[in-house]
Amino acid sequence: MDITNHIREQVLLIRRRTSKIDLSGLIVHLERAEYFYNEGRAKQDDNFFTDVIYRTNQIYEGALREAYNILSESVNEKINKKRINTIDIENYFIKHDILNKRVVMFFGVYRENWRNESTHNYRLFFNESEALMAINTVSSFAYVLINQILEALAFQVEKTKNLNANKLIKQIHKSDYSFEDKIISVINAFIAMNKEIIENDDYREVEIIGLFNGFLNTIAKNIFQIRREPVIVASGQELRPDFILNQENNEHAIIEFKSRRIEKDIDSVRSQMIRYLMLSNINIGVIFYFKRINVDEVKIERNILHDVDKTFKIIEVY
Repeated sequence: MDITNHIREQVLLIRRRTSKIDLSGLIVHLERAEYFYNEGRAKQDDNFFTDVIYRTNQIYEGALREAYNILSESVNEKINKKRINTIDIENYFIKHDILNKRVVMFFGVYRENWRNESTHNYRLFFNESEALMAINTVSSFAYVLINQILEALAFQVEKTKNLNANKLIKQIHKSDYSFEDKIISVINAFIAMNKEIIENDDYREVEIIGLFNGFLNTIAKNIFQIRREPVIVASGQELRPDFILNQENNEHAIIEFKSRRIEKDIDSVRSQMIRYLMLSNINIGVIFYFKRINVDEVKIERNILHDVDKTFKIIEVY
């Protein structure tokens, strides 16, 4: 897998979405890091491997600074940009718990093992293995961070739309609506209001999820408790479904996004949902296939599944 090409695609996609941030410098530094790594191997010169680390530090710091411009918009407290430095941004992200769990993992590893070491010890030199691990770690960090930026951009787009919230809320609050009917109503309303985007294959899953999260937090935050990518820990396993929604009466549902409903994959997708439901003790799972959906004729399929003493309901929207 060529992660550089994947990051390049992400950078071009963000450029099409907004002029607020420019991540093109990351590609330059990543390409140079790979060049220095190959030169070090070819010439058996370890100095090139140290040069790799200085380039990967530029990727790390550049990604953090650009991410701050977008991700800090959800927090009222801001850093004085006249004196902003990388440590300020790192501490800001940690204090406000802004980075999602996948980003935090790579953030911590790179910060501790390469960024801090190389910044505070000018006599430090790195070998081939360390250089390779630095490239892999910072590339993974940049990739998952850019995904979070894409989701945040989509969230902000949805939050700024002129949504007819009162009408929708009244409809969803109908007394004869069950918990699952409310969820389906919200999904149908989301599809109707984002028809052009859902029909556009250019939009990625993280963006659709960001739009849906923004929609939920505009329309349904007083109807459901909304948890985005919550961690389910059970039997030594750690799982992260896309959403868990619940009501005050302790009804819960998991929502999982999938791109296309492909016949050969249906059983495996359902099996994944059943695993989430079993480990979380939740009995309602919603699978939302958002690509190639006929927005004028959305299909809802309900399946009741039994497992020993448990009953699960899986609702598929496609």
